[in-house]
Amino acid sequence: VVELDNGEWYFVCSLATQPDTQVLRVCTTTGSLQFSGLRGVDVFGNEAEAMQYVSAGSRPKTTLHGRSILGWAALGEVGLLLLATRLRVSLVLPTGDEVVTVAESQ
Repeated sequence: VVELDNGEWYFVCSLATQPDTQVLRVCTTTGSLQFSGLRGVDVFGNEAEAMQYVSAGSRPKTTLHGRSILGWAALGEVGLLLLATRLRVSLVLPTGDEVVTVAESQ
């Protein structure tokens, strides 16, 4: 999660199921998430490229690193985000897959 000096907010996401990094912009008027799926606009090869694009016009004021977006709600001009900041492995299945639980969130 990145807040810029100019008041804009972005989510820079590297999903486990995707080889790229995606950028979601929070609309400052409605609180809705904006994503067009265009390479070089909100789809990048890695997190460094995405951060370079996001911070091109303004410097990051606040950054928050998370492990998973748990929820997002746009309520008028306000957006509320629930972000898992720490996970722990609760169980390892016989297949080797892990069941994780949220240990900390913001």
